[in-house]
Formats: sequence, C-alpha cells, structure tokens
Amino acid sequence: MAHSYPLYASNTENSGMRHALRRVFGFFGSLFSSVSRAAEAEARFHRISELQNLTDEELAARHLTREEIVRHVFRDIYYS
Repeated sequence: MAHSYPLYASNTENSGMRHALRRVFGFFGSLFSSVSRAAEAEARFHRISELQNLTDEELAARHLTREEIVRHVFRDIYYS
C-alpha cells in the first residue's frame, strides 16, 4: 500500500521556513546597509581630501576655510 503525503506543509514547517527566510533577508539587509554606509563614508572622505588639496584662495571662493571643511562635508548629518 502506497503512502499518501499531504501536498501542503504543516504550520510548524511554515513557521520554520518563515523564520529561516527572515534570518536570511535580515542578514542580506544588514550586509547591504553596511556596504551602503561604507560607500557613503568613502565618498565623504574623498570629498574632504579634494577640499584639503585646494588652495586657501580656492577655498575662499567657495566661502570655506580649512577649519570648516569637515563641518561642510558632514553638514547634512551633524549640523542640520
């Protein structure tokens, strides 16, 4: 006599699968967030370097002093 198996998963199996998927999606979401933050930080430090390489006259034309460079680059995060 052949066994017949249900074509659906039990609530316990569904719950376990949902938990596993949440963990996988959570991991990749965290990974993407970390990579995104790292890319943003790299872009900001690159901008700081660009501004530091300008002469005082070039900075003055942009209404900046050397002391204001970091504040300028991070103004949307810390000084808004």
